[in-house]
Amino acid sequence: MVAHRLRNRRYAGEGYRRKRLLRLPAGRDGSVRFAACGLRLRGGDGGKPDVPAASQPETPSAPRGEGGGSGAAPSGEPLKLADMYFISEKQGWTVAEGKQGSELWRTPDGGATWKKSALPDLNVRAVGFADESVGWIVGKTGRREEQGQRLCSQLRIVRSDDGGAKWTAQWQTKVQNVNLYSEDRVFPVSSQKAFVIAGYQMLETSDGGKQWKAVNFHIGPFIPEQGAFDQDGKHAWVMGRAGKGCKPEEQQAGEQCAITIVNTTDGGAHWNLQWSPQDSSNMRNVGISFINPKQGWFMVLSLENLQSSLYATRDGGATWTKVSEMRGGRPYTRGLQFVSETTGFVPLSAGAGPIGGGLAVTHDGGKTFERKIQEGQEWSFEQLKFFTDKAGWVRVYDPTKGDYLMFTADGGNTWKPSTPHL
Repeated sequence: MVAHRLRNRRYAGEGYRRKRLLRLPAGRDGSVRFAACGLRLRGGDGGKPDVPAASQPETPSAPRGEGGGSGAAPSGEPLKLADMYFISEKQGWTVAEGKQGSELWRTPDGGATWKKSALPDLNVRAVGFADESVGWIVGKTGRREEQGQRLCSQLRIVRSDDGGAKWTAQWQTKVQNVNLYSEDRVFPVSSQKAFVIAGYQMLETSDGGKQWKAVNFHIGPFIPEQGAFDQDGKHAWVMGRAGKGCKPEEQQAGEQCAITIVNTTDGGAHWNLQWSPQDSSNMRNVGISFINPKQGWFMVLSLENLQSSLYATRDGGATWTKVSEMRGGRPYTRGLQFVSETTGFVPLSAGAGPIGGGLAVTHDGGKTFERKIQEGQEWSFEQLKFFTDKAGWVRVYDPTKGDYLMFTADGGNTWKPSTPHL
């Protein structure tokens, strides 16, 4: 195991030296067949661009699916994972592409065994569970192509009360301009209270999903993209882009469109504008993370110089201080999670390659980061969830051999792979 220190520098001013503009890949998925929408995409609008094959660890024993069936994926089509959600080191869920819509895989024992639930005609991009039984999924149905865009005609929210074995539809709406690959999200607070990003809007429920209503942030046009929700049910922060010039498909700020953070201290009854710089042109949200109602961090990426900037607060977001910068492109910073006031993690995605991804770790509150890699195994990490400064899961993208999950018990020094068997 070799730990490489990423090139960081302390903040020395708000201005950025202008360079040639580089656009990031718009999404995470490569050549994928979506049965629910009948599309096949490689690169481009919302799809992950072609990347060199990343080295994969020794293939683990394949867990069995329900009913003893193998559920094997069609020959030549590698496994594609769209999201994962773990509530503990042992219990978690991941969403995979299936033959006829998406498939939900769940493990109660840290990936030793998996069980499958089919989600026919539903293209799922987000899953989240409040506990071992209650969870929600956001999915899309229908399909059409319009001016080169891959779009779906309906958004849907479904709920499970038995850990994901069965699902019941709770909410759906027809849409016209939602990209098939828009990144939906689920933020469970309790078995009764949850927030979701569906398409380009946020919805909330306080009665277990019997009623879902759109969140009004009272700041004008706003596209929510990231969120941090405290388990007290009162404090939450949503990060997105605000302004009449914001375009959902572009995923970055620009003219009349600014990176923005709003927060609530009363469970979403009222929202307040917390942070929005005067100029955030060509900046993209990376992630936001809070460890309690007072202490949190967020990260943004400049597409002009491919530097990611980390900000921190100790007063719930009333004031934010820039802590450091790190290289944010090639590989790309894909998210952010802190587990204590000193330790935090950033998944690094290979993007278009040929540079491999991995894991960036800080143990000093974000002042410096180290990139942990294993010789010959520079993976593309797309998502992570840590429970301590040592134990956590990552979702790994591999366009050739198929996606998979990995678990570490020592802060990313060693990894144990787990692949749901399709």
